[in-house]
Amino acid sequence: MRLILAVCVLALGLASCGQKANPVSADFASASSAPAPMVAKEDMRVASPAQDEFAEASQVETKRYLAVRHHLIVETPAAEVKAQFEAAVKHCESMKCQMLNASFSGETQYNPASASLSVRVPPLKFDEFLNGVETSTHVLQHQRESEDKTDAVIDTDARLKNLTELRDRLRKMLAEQPAKIKDILDIEVQLTETQSQIDRATGIRKALSNETDWVAIDIQFQAINSVTEKGFFAPVAEALSNAGRVMMSSFASIITFFVTILPWLLFGIPVLLLARKAWRKLRAK
Repeated sequence: MRLILAVCVLALGLASCGQKANPVSADFASASSAPAPMVAKEDMRVASPAQDEFAEASQVETKRYLAVRHHLIVETPAAEVKAQFEAAVKHCESMKCQMLNASFSGETQYNPASASLSVRVPPLKFDEFLNGVETSTHVLQHQRESEDKTDAVIDTDARLKNLTELRDRLRKMLAEQPAKIKDILDIEVQLTETQSQIDRATGIRKALSNETDWVAIDIQFQAINSVTEKGFFAPVAEALSNAGRVMMSSFASIITFFVTILPWLLFGIPVLLLARKAWRKLRAK
């Protein structure tokens, strides 16, 4: 009987130990499994800014600096070449564009009237300027070309930045550090050279800005050819129109030749006669 009671007590003790052990194992399992999501979240928090920066870097494109130039050949009636040229010049002035060159050649006996215009306009006003020219003339040819100036702009900006920082450091050294006269003179010489380099780089950068921040346009105005000039017999018509002038030019050349040799004839013929007479007398002796 006592043995049976002892066995029962032992069984109850083991059962109670098992019930206590299960919560501990459950807690241990939950504790061991709980940090995993936390680590994943931390990894996600660490990786997210890097991914955002990569996405932003991929979206940002390097700015390109292009020098764009348009070449146009426009045609207008011969009597309207000057008027159309002056209208284009006034249109450019009203838009406050940069006028680089403007020339007009009037009609001559052999050449029709012509004109040329070179300007720079802001990119946003290019269509407006071009429409003003196209509405009053006939465009025969329109050529567009561009040159990439990105490398030159980036190099010039970097050079300006470095030279400016060097100049500032030299000025600071000259103002703060007491030094010998020789050292001061050396700093001033280097400062002067650095400033001259900055001025040259600034001029180059300004020239690049004029090329990349504006659109260059070259326009050639020419008169519409007449029917005779366009026809099959145009060379014959031109020869007939110039026949009288060519004949008179030849006649003028002959007159010029005789007038040129006349003094030599007046002087040379008597000399030859005298020389012949003297020669005969010598032979007779």
